[in-house]
Amino acid sequence: MASTPRPPSRALRALTYTAATTLLLGSTLYFVNRPRHIPGQESAAVPPPTYGAGGVFRPPLFPHVDTREGMVRRLRRSCRENGEVGGEGQEEGGVVGRVKGAWERGERVVGLGGDGSASE
Repeated sequence: MASTPRPPSRALRALTYTAATTLLLGSTLYFVNRPRHIPGQESAAVPPPTYGAGGVFRPPLFPHVDTREGMVRRLRRSCRENGEVGGEGQEEGGVVGRVKGAWERGERVVGLGGDGSASE
């Protein structure tokens, strides 16, 4: 005669329910309070202006940003060093770069204005 499987004990069943409930509540709490990257929540890159001794206003020191000409110069230099064809047209992508290239080669370029009218 084959023996029938015994049902799990009450303690094991209660432990399973408790573990499942704890896991569900813990997951819910983590999901609600999870760390998020919200733009603007990070600290400022430049400290706020301060007043020194005697009430002298000291503005913050901003990071140095190169001029556009300097950026283009650096781009051309790096392209030359890497053996690539460099130029100002590479900075602009998509249609703008193609239209500018065609214009520089002397080809006729037709542009559509914001109202849909064509102009040469």
